[in-house]
Order: sequence, then structure tokens, then C-alpha cells
Amino acid sequence: MRFSIPGTMRSVSVTGSGQTIHAVSGSAQGVHGAEQAAVGSARFSRADDGGAETIAAPTIGRPHGRAGRFLPHGLNRLMGSSAIAALALGLASPAFAQDEGTGDETVELATVAVWGTHVSSDSLYLGEQEIELKQADHLSDLMRVLPGVDIGGTHSINTRINFRGLDDRNLSIFIDGAQQKNYLFHHIGNLLINPDILQSAEIQLGTNTVTHGGLGGSVRFETKDARDLLAGTDRDFGARLALGYNTNALNSQSATAYGQLGERVDGLIYYNRVDRDNFEDGNGRETVGSDGETEDVLAKLGFAITDNQRLEVSYDYLSDAGDYTQRPDMGAVLNQALTGDLVLPTEYSRETINVSYDLDLGPAFALDATYFTNDMDLYRDERAATTRTGPGRQKRAIADNQGVNLLARSDIGFGGLDHQLTYGVEYFDQSFDYDGDIELAGGEITQSSDYTAIFIEDAIGLTRQLTVRPGVRYTDYSISYDTAGSSGSFDEVSYGLAVDFKVNDALTLLASHTDLFQGPELAEPFTGAGGNKLVNPDLAAETGHTREFGVRFSVPFDAGQLNLGANLFRTEINDFIAEQAVTGSTTGATQDVNIGDAVIDGAEASANLAFDNWSALL
Repeated sequence: MRFSIPGTMRSVSVTGSGQTIHAVSGSAQGVHGAEQAAVGSARFSRADDGGAETIAAPTIGRPHGRAGRFLPHGLNRLMGSSAIAALALGLASPAFAQDEGTGDETVELATVAVWGTHVSSDSLYLGEQEIELKQADHLSDLMRVLPGVDIGGTHSINTRINFRGLDDRNLSIFIDGAQQKNYLFHHIGNLLINPDILQSAEIQLGTNTVTHGGLGGSVRFETKDARDLLAGTDRDFGARLALGYNTNALNSQSATAYGQLGERVDGLIYYNRVDRDNFEDGNGRETVGSDGETEDVLAKLGFAITDNQRLEVSYDYLSDAGDYTQRPDMGAVLNQALTGDLVLPTEYSRETINVSYDLDLGPAFALDATYFTNDMDLYRDERAATTRTGPGRQKRAIADNQGVNLLARSDIGFGGLDHQLTYGVEYFDQSFDYDGDIELAGGEITQSSDYTAIFIEDAIGLTRQLTVRPGVRYTDYSISYDTAGSSGSFDEVSYGLAVDFKVNDALTLLASHTDLFQGPELAEPFTGAGGNKLVNPDLAAETGHTREFGVRFSVPFDAGQLNLGANLFRTEINDFIAEQAVTGSTTGATQDVNIGDAVIDGAEASANLAFDNWSALL
């Protein structure tokens, strides 16, 4: 028995009630194999004469939680996503029926259990197809089709996200409301994210709103909870076990248990392990620097205080440990040319604790509030290496982060116009601690920063066709190189204005102008840079603006739809900051300086053709 699911790209084998259903679709997937995909119901028809068999695609709904609730007006309506299907789907027992007209036997599959990630982005236009699913074992699997987005790295030790030429140090990235901003070492990735457990990824490309402070855009990841996994079923408990094996020296195991623990309490516990060895290349040569193990533990407990209030506590620990090259962000060929087969025992971990509160009073007021701690720990044993400063040592850098995020929405009528207000507060406290030789007492280097932002944005419906979106954001930022005894502060008021004009049912025009602001980041701790770094009294924060113009075109036809989207943008960053040696210093002191302006020009385009159960994306 064979069937196809629209937009899917992996083979599917499903067993339910004594029958096995195999599904195959278009093209091959990534290196590390598949996971699972969609929620909904499916209907399977089997011809008695041995003819073709078909099954309807599962229906796909929006995720629970925050995804999509607080997108700026105009962006929420135009957000799209793309989907990949499942390797293993858990099916309820099918019900059989006979078609009186044809004599065909029909199998009714009540529920198709889904394991995937809802991906939405304002850079990709899919028309009425607002939400679909992706499943991934690497972040690139979630975002590779999005115009303007690049994902680098092979696993968490060296993963990087790039939006329109700006890396994740210039983006606002959140996991369950916890901000991820950790520049520990330039040869190591700044993020530790397991895509297997993500429920949604909400991507805003570029700065066309004041609701985030990233120069290049923002990503809000949400992990799964018991409500997500039980949605669409009549069950109170569930479990998932996944095993994976790849011929390129990789295997994985994952276990999840979740359930409704009471009338208002639900919980989830998740464990994932990926074991990698050094694989052989196409010529049979063993590579170096891939031998490692990644583990992730996630526990969540949710409490529905009332029908419109929810409290959730979560604990997430992810570690990546192995024998990795001295420069994990560089390829094997370059590493072998520089250091031969040298590998260094490395441990990189993230520990996140979240306490979140959601209140939904309907259009009048909705609130997401999060308190979080998010700690990163990077350890490396360099005793087998010789560094630029002498014999290698055991080194450790720790980032201690905590913060509060408040994000609210209110829809009101005022002055005869509809207003959709989005407003909130972000507070982020960060400290870096570095020990260049953990076997010796003393010598630790510390530095810290504080970030506070307040913003409000109003989507005003001037007419049924025209919406304008003014916004204002105030940011206050302070930085302290504690060991060097130097500190400074920066603040700015930023403005934004966007316009959404619906010319007709098929054509929509978008335009925006948004101010930019970013203070100097903390010194890279793993090189010891913070120990002798001074705050330049003449330093100006990075400012500038992003201008963007977009076109969306959608036209239906018989059993299908054509969707076209395009963006033109220019990002100008004034007073670009770089680190330089202090002129005349005899101690090797460094400081940040403004080295000039940067301009990024670009264009993005997408085309989507959907016909019956088929969809093509360019």
C-alpha cells in the first residue's frame, strides 16, 4: 500500500492494526535521517481489484503556545512555512467501511500522530497555506528553504545562524522565552539547540519591527509540551521511542513520555542522545573531529490556573562532549593542514530554567511573561596543544544569564479606527567568567552587562486595505569589564514605521523603515580578552536603519494556487564596532572603536505553486 503526503520528502513506513502502509515522496533529505511529521486525521481507500490506493493528507493545525500570537499585523497574515513528512507515524486503530457505489473497502484512520516543528517566516510567502511542518535533526533542516537565511555547522558545537549577512551575535534568539546570547569563543557556535524537540520556530527576517532588538532579525523557538502532543486525541497519556542509525558513523536514541496528570496539570519528560564517530569520506579516509556525544534532557510541568491562565515550569539541559579539532568551525582539511590529527577533549553545555505565565483575555489583552536563567559552560583540555601564548592548559568559560520578558497584545477601537497594540519589556543580565588554567588558583576574569528595553507598536487599520504600524523602542545598556575595572553605558530611542497596503485580493504591497541600535558586546572570554579590555570613552553605540519593500501576489485557479513574494532591503549600520589595541599601551590593553559604516543591500524572492495535493517551491 502506498500513499503520498503533499510537500513531504521522506520515506514513511507505518504499521497499524495489522496493516503496514509505506509512503514515498520526491527527493532525498539531509545527512542524519528523518524524524516524524503532522497532526490530524487521514482517510485511506483500498481498491479490491488491486488497483491504486490513496490516502488523504493529514490536516495540520496551529501549535499551542506563543507562536504566531504576537507577530506584527501584516506579518502574521503573510507568514508562511514549508514542510517535510514523517518517518514513523503512530496511528489509531483504523475503522473499515464499504463504498456501496464501487465496492471499494475504505479504512478510516482516526488520528495520525505527528512529531515535527511548525516553521513560519516573513521572508517566505505561501499564500493561504499558513502553517505546515518540518522535521529535522539539524537547524538547517528547519530553515534551509527560507530566503535570506543561512545555517552553518554540522552539530551543536559549531552551529551558526546567519540572516542577511549578519550572524547570530546580531540576532535576537529565544528558546521558550529565554534569550540566547553567548559569544564564548570565535571557533565555537553560540547556540546549543536540539531541533528534534522544537514545537515551533517563528522567524522574523531583518528589522522591520521594534518588538525585537536584533540588527538582523529574530527567532523565537518553542519546545513541545504535553498539550501539543495530546492535541487532537482523546488520550490522557502518550509516549514516543525513536531509534536512528546512519552509515556515516552516527546513531541516536530518543524517549518521550507526556500526559495529563490531573484536570489542570500536565507534564512532559524527554531524553535524546546522539552518538557520533569519525566517519570515512568518499575515498575511505577517516576524518577527525567528529567523535562525540550530544545529550538533551527536557522536563516540563504545566498548570492551568484557570481556563485563560497557564503557569509552566521547564528545565532543559543540553551537552555536547567529544574529541574535537582545535578550530571546530573550520573544515577537516583546513584543520589537518594547520594541526594535523590533533583533537582536544571538549565539553559544551547549556542549562536553562524557565518559569512562564500566559494570560489570554481575548482581543482585549493577552500576556506572555517569562523569567529565565540560561547558563552556558565551555571546557576544553588543551594540554596536548601548543597555543600562541605557550603550552596548552585546561580552560573554562561560563556565561551566567538571567532575564525577564513581558510581551502583551491588545486590540482596541479608538478614534473610529482599529488598533492592534503589541508592547512589552525585555531585561537581560549577563556575566562571563573565564579561567585560563583551572589547575591554578586565581587568575579568573569576569565581565558583565545589563540590557533593558521597553517597546510599543500599534497596527492601525486606516481602511480595510491600508494598515500603518508605527512603533517606538527605548533601550538602556551598560557594560563592565570587572577585572580591568572599566565600565560604560549607552541608551537610545528608536523608531519604526511600516505600511501594509492591499491593492486587491491578489496583490499586497509592504514597506518599512526601522531604526537600529546595539551597544558593544562583552569581550570574547575563552581567549582571555576581558582581562585587559577597557571601555573606550569616545565609543558610540552602533545605530542605523533598515528599509524594506515587499510585494505579495496570490492568485487561485482550478484546484490550485500560485503565490509569489519578493523583498528588497537596505541595512545601514553606522559607527560599526571592532576591537583594537590601545595605542601606546605597554600592557597589551584593548578597546572597542568605531571603524566606519556598513551597508548591506539585498533582494529575496519566492514562488510557490500548489495544485491538488502537490506543491512546488522555488
